[in-house]
Amino acid sequence: MSFDENRPPAQANPTGRSLPTHGRHQGSTNAARSAFATVEGPIESGSLVTQRFERNSEGRFERQIAGELLLRTDAIVERGRGGDTMRVDVAEFDALWTRYDDGDFGSGDAARALYELDVAGEQVPVALLDVDREQHPEMTRPTHGPQRIVLA
Repeated sequence: MSFDENRPPAQANPTGRSLPTHGRHQGSTNAARSAFATVEGPIESGSLVTQRFERNSEGRFERQIAGELLLRTDAIVERGRGGDTMRVDVAEFDALWTRYDDGDFGSGDAARALYELDVAGEQVPVALLDVDREQHPEMTRPTHGPQRIVLA
C-alpha cells in the first residue's frame, strides 16, 4: 500500500493459463479423482488448459483441454472475482481420458481418437490428440505427450 497516495498496489496480472488443482481431497480415502478442477487465469477460445499431468515409464506428460471446448460445453461452473480463477467440471473429459487409456479410440486411432460429446442435446465431435504419436506414428515406446482434447 502506498501511504503517500493512500491507495493499494495494483493487482498482479494473472497468467493466461496455469495449472489446475485436480485430485483427491485431503484426508479422503476414496481413490477417485475430483470431478472439478480449479484453473488460474482466464480461459479463452484459443487457449489450452492443462487438466493434469500423467506419468508413464518415460516420465510425465500433460493432458490438456482446448479452452473453446470448455466454453462451448459450459464446463465452467464458477468464476472467481475478475475471472482470474474458474472452477471447471472435468467429469466428461475424464471419461474420454479413461476410454482412451482403455484402448477405445472411438472412430479414430491412438494418434487421433475421435469421440462425440453431448452438448445441450447436440452431438459435438471432439478429437483426443496425442502429439507425440502424431509426430512418430511408428512409435512403440510410451508417449511423451502432450495429449489434447479439442473440437474435431
